[in-house]
Amino acid sequence: MSKSEGKLAWIVKNDSKQYEWAMRYLNAKAVDVSRIHSCAGLVLFSSTWPDSSETRELVSMMKLAWRQKKLRDSRDGKKAYSFVLTTSAKKQLDELAKGQGSSVTDALETLISGKFALQRIAEKQLKECRIAEKSRANSDFYHMAATTLGTLLGATLAELSKYNIQLNEVKKTCAEIMDPPQQEIEELFKKKKAELYMNLSFVERWDVMKFKRLIKLPKNN
Repeated sequence: MSKSEGKLAWIVKNDSKQYEWAMRYLNAKAVDVSRIHSCAGLVLFSSTWPDSSETRELVSMMKLAWRQKKLRDSRDGKKAYSFVLTTSAKKQLDELAKGQGSSVTDALETLISGKFALQRIAEKQLKECRIAEKSRANSDFYHMAATTLGTLLGATLAELSKYNIQLNEVKKTCAEIMDPPQQEIEELFKKKKAELYMNLSFVERWDVMKFKRLIKLPKNN
């Protein structure tokens, strides 16, 4: 590079980001660039720098800093890590990378992403299984409650059938049978309802507990 080209001729003229970075870098190194307002002006200004060891060191360190910045920018969203792998694991990772036609880093990222995706799928399936299991448990509970209530209703209907037969026999010998007072009906209903529940086991009473209030005396009685 000739002196007329300037020490900073390697800076791309239309790269505003590089130009702005170079200005900040030189300012930090106590180089007065207050009169520079363009990339061309910066390159021209560098052509006036003396050809000394200090200048060469400045330019060399500046180029190195720029290369490091570009490397960091290319790793945006990435971070360097240091960890130990067994020789066999490293060999397998190299083979995977070769088979994928990618770098070792890309191959490792693919493995991690794949494993993570599988884990999320497994967690989702486990959650769905738990919801289904809970639903089945609720279904079993309602089935048991319905079975118990069906047994109660069957026993009540059987007793009612027996009373109807007995009543018909009484009617044959009586001219008229008066309807009992409503209060007596209600009291007897409560007593029979309590007797039905007392005849149930503890588990059966627990099953139909929330449905107990549905068994009530019809309004037309």
